[in-house]
Amino acid sequence: MGLAYVAPIGMQNMYVINSSINFDRKNLIITVFSIIANDISLALVCFLGFGYLLSMSPQIQPIMTVIGFIALVIISFNIWRSTPSESNDVIEMKPLKIILAAIVVTWLNPQAILDGTIILGSMHATLNYSDRIYFILGFISASTIWFSSLSLLIRKTSNYMSKKFQLIINKVSAIILFLFGLRLIMSLL
Repeated sequence: MGLAYVAPIGMQNMYVINSSINFDRKNLIITVFSIIANDISLALVCFLGFGYLLSMSPQIQPIMTVIGFIALVIISFNIWRSTPSESNDVIEMKPLKIILAAIVVTWLNPQAILDGTIILGSMHATLNYSDRIYFILGFISASTIWFSSLSLLIRKTSNYMSKKFQLIINKVSAIILFLFGLRLIMSLL
């Protein structure tokens, strides 16, 4: 269940893929650990009752949707404009900026919050206490395995990817994120 939840293309996956191609090893490790930590914390919040908070304050959902739409448009625009380096140089970023980006792609993603609330919240309701512990430990394991494996796979194969192919990945990623944003704003309208 955890792998089915984290594996579909989303903002976090796009961030890990682009980081795996463009960042040096240190920054990639910071990225992966930041994404894993944020994904697990979001899952715990959703599992333990964020749905309840949303149901008690229905005005939060439209605000989150608009903020998420703006974040998705900005992120997709930045990815669209980015071009792979012609040399094998990697992009250097400050760790704080990497961590903040991981927070943004996780916590300002209304789709992830709503999916997490529905999927994980409903699982919480159907499981007894001891099963809940195993379920969330399985989810934590799935998140850790998925993002680590994704970054490793992309990192190891990126040397074999042409700059043109990397540019295509950036453009496709930007389009997917922009379409997520459009889908969010259309759901609000």
